[in-house]
Parts: sequence; C-alpha cells; structure tokens
Amino acid sequence: MNRINDWDKQILTAQDIARIFKCGKNLAYKIIESDDMNAVRIGSTIRVSMKSFNEWIDNKGFLLNKEETFDNQVYTLEEIKDILKIGRNSSYNLLNENYFKIIKLGKIVRISKKSFDSWLNK
Repeated sequence: MNRINDWDKQILTAQDIARIFKCGKNLAYKIIESDDMNAVRIGSTIRVSMKSFNEWIDNKGFLLNKEETFDNQVYTLEEIKDILKIGRNSSYNLLNENYFKIIKLGKIVRISKKSFDSWLNK
C-alpha cells in the first residue's frame, strides 16, 4: 500500500482506522460498530466509506491533517507526557482544559496532532 495516497482511498478497513487512532484492530472494530459511521459488512469484514468517516470525524470536532499519512494523525497520552515532560496527572489535567481536540475511544484518549501542534507552537 502506498501510504502517500492514504487519503485518496474511498473505503477504509478496520486496520486503517487502527492506524489513524494508534489503537488495536479490536478497538477499531468496536469504534466502527458502535458509532454512526454507516459501515458495511461484507462477509466477515467491515468497510467504511471515506465520506462517512470524514463526517464522523467532523461531528466529533476532531482535526486530522490530510497531508500526512494515517500513521501521523494523533498523539497518545504517553507521547504528550514525553513531549511536555509532565506526569500522568498533569497530562490528564491538561486534556481537561480543552486547549486542543481530543477523542475518546472506549477507555483510551487520542489527541489530534494537528490541534496539539498548533497549541504547542503558539
């Protein structure tokens, strides 16, 4: 797969969703099935249209950078801690301040790289 053309895809797989959100494939399936992404089941696989995914992201108010590959869209809480050199409690407190866009996926939190980098570079 040519990662430069990730955003040119018309259909996303659970593996694509997992790459975008840095999560496991099982959580990606749960995200697809639990939210209104208008997924289509084809045999034992689930597919989501890029249009439906983009609408879902927009409804969540999450920012993605279409000039980056799927792998460079979000930060994990651990990455935020490392970048800012802060502890776990401080990082959660920072998330609660709403300085940047976050998305909760089950029990995990992902931070929009585009939103965080913009906040960090102010």
